[in-house]
Amino acid sequence: MIAISAVVKLSIMPVRIMVAYSLFWGIAAGILTIIMTGLSKQELSSFFNIKEVAAFEFIEVLIFIGFVFSRSNKSVLLRFYPGLMIAVPLALVSSVAVRLFPGIDFNLTGVLTGLVVFLTVGGAALLCRYLQAGKQSLYLISFIIMVITIVIYGMA
Repeated sequence: MIAISAVVKLSIMPVRIMVAYSLFWGIAAGILTIIMTGLSKQELSSFFNIKEVAAFEFIEVLIFIGFVFSRSNKSVLLRFYPGLMIAVPLALVSSVAVRLFPGIDFNLTGVLTGLVVFLTVGGAALLCRYLQAGKQSLYLISFIIMVITIVIYGMA
């Protein structure tokens, strides 16, 4: 759910910026994959603390909702906010990718993970653009994610 709101937000941005952010997230996924190679399972589980992730996701959803309802010059800053909580699914994909292919070079795993994330995020953003996902879709998805985040935080 975290990545869906960020992808819809990316689809609203101009194409050049959308491609630049997709490339950035691909490079970040490659670097995270290399970093994840040195972490133990206990360190990985502490990285994915569900209450902290839910709290930060709630803050990001509020930023997205602020973008939907802003109409002033301050919205220029919110317009280019890419959604930083997409780093959590990237870290999860990276931690899985490191342990998925035993015996393969970690740098090659990082490059492959980065390439897959770049293509997935960019392709999903282009699909949302093709489906004409706009501020209304971002608001609906943000509201659903907010409700799910509150439930997850309460259950954890």
